[in-house]
Amino acid sequence: LRNRLYRTIGHASWQFHSHHHSADSVHLLDEVVENIGQGTYSVLQLFVVGSQAIVYLLVSAQISPTMTVLMLITGLLLYGLVMPINKRVFRHSQRAVAASRTLYRTMADFFAGLKLAKSYNRTENHIEEFVTNTRDLRGEQKALLASSASAQMWLRILTVALLCLFVYIALAVFSMGADRLILLIILANRLYQALSSGQNYWQYMLRMLPAYETYVRAADEFNRHAEAQPGNDKTVPPLQHKISLQSVSFFYTDKQQAALDDINLSIPAKQTTAISGPSGAGKSTLADILMGILTPDEGKLFVDETELEPGTLPAWREHIAYVPQEVYLFDGSIRSNLNWACRQDKDEEDLWAALEAAAAADFVRQLPDGLDSLVGERGLRLSGGERQRIALARAILRKPEVLILDEATSALDMENERKIQEAISQLHGNLTIILIAHRESTVQQADHVIELNEGKVKDKG
Repeated sequence: LRNRLYRTIGHASWQFHSHHHSADSVHLLDEVVENIGQGTYSVLQLFVVGSQAIVYLLVSAQISPTMTVLMLITGLLLYGLVMPINKRVFRHSQRAVAASRTLYRTMADFFAGLKLAKSYNRTENHIEEFVTNTRDLRGEQKALLASSASAQMWLRILTVALLCLFVYIALAVFSMGADRLILLIILANRLYQALSSGQNYWQYMLRMLPAYETYVRAADEFNRHAEAQPGNDKTVPPLQHKISLQSVSFFYTDKQQAALDDINLSIPAKQTTAISGPSGAGKSTLADILMGILTPDEGKLFVDETELEPGTLPAWREHIAYVPQEVYLFDGSIRSNLNWACRQDKDEEDLWAALEAAAAADFVRQLPDGLDSLVGERGLRLSGGERQRIALARAILRKPEVLILDEATSALDMENERKIQEAISQLHGNLTIILIAHRESTVQQADHVIELNEGKVKDKG
C-alpha cells in the first residue's frame, strides 16, 4: 500500500501538488498506512478466533445441542450489548485521524519556517500550536482507549454472569452429570474468551477503517490528477528551429482570472530569450508550460512541427534542464547532487567540466573533500551563490537542448550574479536558453525579450 501510494503521489500532476499540503502525503505514507497494517492483522486474527469458536461449538453440540444453542444465543447477546460502544470507537478513530493529520501539518510548517520563526521571535507560537494539537490528538486517543476498555470490562462482567447462569440451567433444568457439565463449562469459557478476543480485534479493525477510508479517498484524488504516462513510442524529436505557443491560456483552479490569456509567441532555437514582467504577470506559469509540467487549458504547444500532447510531455522534459530561484539540494555530496539529474552517474571529468561551465569549479576545489563535500540539508552549508552555481552545473551536466532559468539570479548579490551571467553567456549559441527575469542586467543578455503583463504578451522584440 505504501509503495503504491508513493508511486501514485509521484505521478500526480504538478498543478495538483501546487495546492496540496505535502504534510498530508507524509501522514498518509507514515501513520495512515501503519494503522491499516495493524487493522489488517486484526482482520486475520478474526478469522483465527472465528475458526476456534466454530470448533468449540461443534464439540459442544456433540455433548448437548440445547446448551450449545444457549451458548450461541448468549454470545450474540453479549456482542449486541457492546455495539453502541463500538460505534463510539469508530467515531473517535475518525477524529483521531483528522487530529493526527493536523499535527503533521503543524510539524511540517514548523521545520519549513524555523529560520523565519527565530528571526521574528515566533518560535514559542509554533511550540504552543504544536502543544495544542498534541493535546487534541491525545484527547481523542484517550477517549478511544476508554471506549475500548469499557467494552472489555462489560464483556468480562457479563461473561462471568452468563457462565453462572449457564451452570445453573445445566444443573437445575437439565440435571446434567458432573463429567459433561465440567466439559461444557470449559467449552463455554473458551467460547466466551474467543468472543472477547474477537471483540478486541473487531475494535482494532474499526479503528483502522477511518485510516483506510482516508487512504482510499486520497489515492483516488491523486489518481484523478495523474499525468498521462508516455508509451514506449512517445518521443519528441530534437529541437531544430523554434518552440511555439498558439493561443495558449491557463487557469489555476483557485483563480477566476487567467494566469495566461491567449498567448501567441515563438522562441527560436540556439538563442537566448528573456521573459520579463512584474510579479504576477504569468512568467513562472509560462516557464512551467514550456518545460511541460503544466498543460494549457486552451491552445497548443509545438516543438518545431511536433505538437506536445499530455502523453508526450514527459518525453519532452528529457530535453530540458531547469534552474529555479529556490535551489533544491538534498543532504548529500556535491557529486551525488550533480548526478541526481542524470539517468546514470557521470565520469569525474564530466562533473568538473560542468562545474567549470557554471563558474563553480574554483570554490569546489577549495572545499576539504572536493566533489565529495557534503552540502547539508537543502544545501545550507553553501552560500546562496554557491548553491545557485551547483544547480546550474547540474543542469549543464544533463546536456539539455533547452535551459530554463526562473529568476535564477534574483536573490544573489552583484558579484554572484555576475559570475552566473558570465557562465550563461558562455553557453550562448550552444543551446536554447530561456531566462525568466525582471532585472535589466539579466534581460540585457538576451537576443529576444518577451514582456508579460496580467497574463498577456505586452511587448516582444
